[in-house]
Amino acid sequence: MVGMPAMVGVRAMRWRELCSEALRNIGTGAARAVWWFLALLLAGLLLGGIYDTVEAAREPISNFFLARRNPSYAILVPSTVQEADQYLVPADWDCPVYPTWIPDGYQLESTHILPGKSWYLVYASGGDETDRIFISIDNAQNLGTMAVNTEGMEPLSEPMIQGVPTRIAQDTRADAYVLTMVKNDYLVEISVSTSAADLVQIAQLFAF
Repeated sequence: MVGMPAMVGVRAMRWRELCSEALRNIGTGAARAVWWFLALLLAGLLLGGIYDTVEAAREPISNFFLARRNPSYAILVPSTVQEADQYLVPADWDCPVYPTWIPDGYQLESTHILPGKSWYLVYASGGDETDRIFISIDNAQNLGTMAVNTEGMEPLSEPMIQGVPTRIAQDTRADAYVLTMVKNDYLVEISVSTSAADLVQIAQLFAF
């Protein structure tokens, strides 16, 4: 049986012969394009063989090709999140509920996750170190009875958003707007310091 190095050497010689023939029979510009095509094809074949046969190589190869827009450059992105929204949540996001829009200028700063129970997201504004968007998501089935602290909260409105009633209030202590809603057994609370309009739009575009 021919060993792996010998097989690679034979393949490489055959590719060089094909490329040389292309250079003789085709113009310089077209030949260069053929050369690069064949070289990339050979690289793909070799890389595919390494991925299938060398287990230790799979992780770095996956890390290079499968990273998406997530800031942490995780090996795999959350399968439940639309690709366009993956930069808004961490790679280990395991909740079917997540934001799909936040105002321009904000980036994911930190997260806290209790798998299957609660998820917490903080977005920071590059222009103001004290400006944050806070989003908390809880599995309502695990909450039971809670005492809600309404001190400093001034009710503003109770609009219908995504077919469910919501509550919007102004937190006078933190100078922020807060929205609370429950849908599909998930309790979502959003807090922003920008405007009630941004608050409503985040909730309207939330994925459930």
